[in-house]
Amino acid sequence: RNHEIVKYLQNIVSSNEYIHSIYVYVPYNNAVFSSSGGIYELKDFYDNEWIYGYNSNPDSVRQYDVRKVPDVNWVEMQCVTVFKDFPNVFRARLGQIIINLDADKLYNKMQAEGINLGGEIFALDEDGKIMLHQDKSKLGKNVEQYGYMLNIQGHDKGYLLEKIGSTSTLLFYISSVR
Repeated sequence: RNHEIVKYLQNIVSSNEYIHSIYVYVPYNNAVFSSSGGIYELKDFYDNEWIYGYNSNPDSVRQYDVRKVPDVNWVEMQCVTVFKDFPNVFRARLGQIIINLDADKLYNKMQAEGINLGGEIFALDEDGKIMLHQDKSKLGKNVEQYGYMLNIQGHDKGYLLEKIGSTSTLLFYISSVR
């Protein structure tokens, strides 16, 4: 039965080019099922950075992060990581699914879908942290310092004409579907 779960995770990853890897964490037996093909004890798992978010925020429904995710050969890839708890039963946490999305492929898809007139396309989380950007040095940085973030927050979509530095900039934005 456990190997069927791993096979199912592998099938999902192989059928979706945007997914780098998927893990299922079961705290009852401290097991991690991985799309890499293995079932691991948490202490032996090659990527356990996400567990700190799980342990530190027991009421979380969803967390997003941008990070370097290793594979079984310790080759790292920049990924957007999405965390989702399994439904709670009588306030007991049954586990979590962790999905690592290939940041480069997501960014390229965003660029392909948009009209690039020499500008930049990037994605922010709800707190203003850059999740996807062509310039990798900007990943994980917060853009709240820019006044336009206050105008964007709380709106589903729209546009703004803002002066960023000395450049007049037209900003389009749209919220993701939850």
